[in-house]
Amino acid sequence: MLISRPIFARYIGIAVILVALILLAFRAPRLVNSHLYDLSFETYFQRQFQVFALTASCGRFTPDVAAQFDADSITLVPNQQNIPECAALNRKQLAVSAARDDPSPTKDDLFREKYAQVLDACASGNKAKCLILEDDIVFLHSPRRTREILVENTIPLFNDGETDAFDCTKRGFGWLSSTTTGMGSQCRVYSKHSAPCMSGCLRDQKSDSQLDTGLANCQVRCELKQKRFLLVVHGGLSSTMERPGAS
Repeated sequence: MLISRPIFARYIGIAVILVALILLAFRAPRLVNSHLYDLSFETYFQRQFQVFALTASCGRFTPDVAAQFDADSITLVPNQQNIPECAALNRKQLAVSAARDDPSPTKDDLFREKYAQVLDACASGNKAKCLILEDDIVFLHSPRRTREILVENTIPLFNDGETDAFDCTKRGFGWLSSTTTGMGSQCRVYSKHSAPCMSGCLRDQKSDSQLDTGLANCQVRCELKQKRFLLVVHGGLSSTMERPGAS
């Protein structure tokens, strides 16, 4: 029995569509990540990122944070230098001083000044980006995948990226701008270029103001585009800063 030409042509069209869909299914990951699938993530991370881990005395989850990065990539930022707990981690340390021109600073004042000094170190360093972490975070991925996520989400769409700020505690796409948010100081990425404006702005914040709110306000003042991606989550430990209603 002969098949009419219109029906035969329809079968051919369906077959072509099925073949195209199969090929697309196999090619989709490569097409979507056309500039990412063959990147040297480790090289990009080593040359672009400096990590700062803010901690009071290298307790809480600081050992886990230190273990996530090699000794050349991470700098510990404790309140006191060379205490045994920090020395045991065998990582570089950044010396910070107390809040300036404040005879009785609150915990928030001290932490905000400490954050500003870390941004100063970022600005004077030789890396294009700085990842600033607190010590109460839990990493969601292996060290290798952590680097890949950082690169995938912070590599600029064009040859800029100096006006981008990233909150890496929230789900999202690093290449897509989002609403500027203050809550979530546990994981942030700033560029060396934007760090001086951010540190100066934080020091202009009124006494006893919260760092989270200050980061959001300063990103707006420094005209930084807020972006977000999920790298870590809060570990559930209580804040080391004072909060309204805290005993």
